[in-house]
Amino acid sequence: MSATDNPFRAGMALPPPVIAGREPYLGEIKTLMDNARRTGDAARTRVFIGPRGVGKTVLLNAWRDRARDRGWIATRLAADHNPDRSVLATLVANYQDLIQQLGRRGRPNTKTLTATLDLSLGPLNATITRPSQSIDPATVDQTIRRLGAAAAKARSGIYLALDDLQAAALDELSTIAKMIQTATTERLPVVVAGAGLPELRDRAPHDTSITFTERVTWTTIGALSPADTAQALLEPFRQGGWKLEPDAAQHIVELSEGYPYLVQMLGSCAWDLAAGTRHLTVGDVNEASQRALDELDDGMYRIRWNRCSPTERAYLGAMARIIRDTQREEVTGREVADRVGREPKQLSAIRQRLIDKHVIESVDSVHATIRFTLPLYDRYVLQRAEPSARTQRSRWIKPPRPGLDL
Repeated sequence: MSATDNPFRAGMALPPPVIAGREPYLGEIKTLMDNARRTGDAARTRVFIGPRGVGKTVLLNAWRDRARDRGWIATRLAADHNPDRSVLATLVANYQDLIQQLGRRGRPNTKTLTATLDLSLGPLNATITRPSQSIDPATVDQTIRRLGAAAAKARSGIYLALDDLQAAALDELSTIAKMIQTATTERLPVVVAGAGLPELRDRAPHDTSITFTERVTWTTIGALSPADTAQALLEPFRQGGWKLEPDAAQHIVELSEGYPYLVQMLGSCAWDLAAGTRHLTVGDVNEASQRALDELDDGMYRIRWNRCSPTERAYLGAMARIIRDTQREEVTGREVADRVGREPKQLSAIRQRLIDKHVIESVDSVHATIRFTLPLYDRYVLQRAEPSARTQRSRWIKPPRPGLDL
């Protein structure tokens, strides 16, 4: 097996070779579809929230694939800060195409052709040639009614995955909630799922979209457990016939910290490095980790650093030094303020800007506890804040701890 056979997918939203630790959610789509087809009630819409790189979009796409396997029309729409590309505008603009897909699909799991179906439900009472900046909720309501009716007539269903909802405008979240209510009230075979960054949940209850928060089930997606990390990271090697030294296997699992994006990056770098021998050693893991660090430093980490102002970078530097000194992943606003000789309220605006930029996240609002959103970002910040630290990677490149059961 050559390096070109590398099964790991080190990229956002790319499906990994093994989806581990998400089994309860993977099977849920079948129940939702069965309920929607049988009673027109898909229960509460599930919205996955978590930082970037934990697999939210992977779950939405896995549901989409399972829905298509059942003969449903399934599509994923991503929210955008540009109102001309809102998820609802795109849904309305694609209405006719979805109707045509239902006509081509016919009855699921049969050879029935379009000719046996009459999906001529009449024109949508809106002229839309492209996504519009302002989408009337009544138009969205009519769209979901027509789609649901066509799906029911075709003995099929509609699955809508709404991604990156943190970028949706507040009135759009309110309209989405009304759309979900319409589908449920009229017992349409429609399943809606969503995903967004943690800020989505914090911001939605404070505006007119409060009904959105009442109509969805929030599910936080985070790091994998050690056992799930081992499955996601090591199983592709084992399936490829690799020999894994026990210490190397334990080491690479620990280095990933259970962060799905880093799992894929480490796995990919290790695979490319030792594909010739298909034998993974601790030395290989350490070298692969160096390569992975370089990729992170030049990509995801650098981008976030460049978006920060000098004062924001100083705040991050104080956080990183506290983490280094205390060996804790979380710090308080008071600790940061004490480190820079200021009062916490004087730094609250900086803290909020960093949260809005997805560099840090709030863990406990009562005690103003915060942490970096990306693993090992404190190490990168130290390298930028302290030139002498740029060659010090001992915090990550370290001997594996004993006792991890793989």
